[in-house]
Amino acid sequence: MSGVASDHGGYVYRGSGHALPDGTYVYGDYCSGEIFAWDGSTQNVLLDTTMNISSFGEDEQGELYVVDLRGTVSKILLLATRARLSIQLLSSGVQRQDVTPSIGGR
Repeated sequence: MSGVASDHGGYVYRGSGHALPDGTYVYGDYCSGEIFAWDGSTQNVLLDTTMNISSFGEDEQGELYVVDLRGTVSKILLLATRARLSIQLLSSGVQRQDVTPSIGGR
């Protein structure tokens, strides 16, 4: 896994919302704000954000969250109607960032 300055993460996606293929390892780079996926052989950039990624988390349904050092918690989800990956910020003033997913044929 090259190109990552400061790796944060370490969660394997097993969510019921099917935002990512099951078994995808998700992690992020504090310095660049990029969120990556690792399928066991290939690293892909899922999202390029402006976050200072400090951690990831998982809920009871296996969905993943990313924590920005500046105080936001964001859920990684798939907008099924547009087949685009999205981060939904769960802090005050909900925002979305939509990008084309780069893995899983979605």
